[in-house]
Amino acid sequence: MKAALQTGDATRRMLRDAGFADEMRRLRLDLAAAYPQLRTLMVIGAAGGEGVSTVAQALLQQFADNTGRSAICVDLASRVGAPDNGDALAHWRARIDELRTQHELVLIDAPPATRESIGLALAPHVDAVLIVVECDRTRLDTLDFMREKFEAAGARIAGSVLNRTGRWLPSSWWRRVRRRRTGRDQASG
Repeated sequence: MKAALQTGDATRRMLRDAGFADEMRRLRLDLAAAYPQLRTLMVIGAAGGEGVSTVAQALLQQFADNTGRSAICVDLASRVGAPDNGDALAHWRARIDELRTQHELVLIDAPPATRESIGLALAPHVDAVLIVVECDRTRLDTLDFMREKFEAAGARIAGSVLNRTGRWLPSSWWRRVRRRRTGRDQASG
């Protein structure tokens, strides 16, 4: 099954890159192993420009082409600046629920977490959240802040994609970061 990809030139180049495709295949396999009943996955970054849409489109292509599952990507990222209120949240929750009845997998390309709250508000209503960070750009304290906010909201964080290097960081990475941060906080306190 083919997925309809809405991509720009840079994304099309990345999707044709064998190394990137291999990393996305590994990510798909890791997600499938960790979440065998995965039906909704949010892909989100912190500030924008991390490559969230590219990762979302690559995962869409991986799931559709290699699993035969019906998959769709909801592009919330292009709606940055849209009303971010209870009505918008209710609309998108209903739309995602509707898409779940029509597709086996719904990917959500969410707007940056530090600019829009719709991703944080929707996160508890999806099966898992994948955070995309850009190597040498996304700060660890920003990542910690996002993790804390999303976990407090009831979201299930699947892990992170460290973009621009091609490596996915599994949930165990979060535990190591948390232990390191907790140790530092205790040492300074």
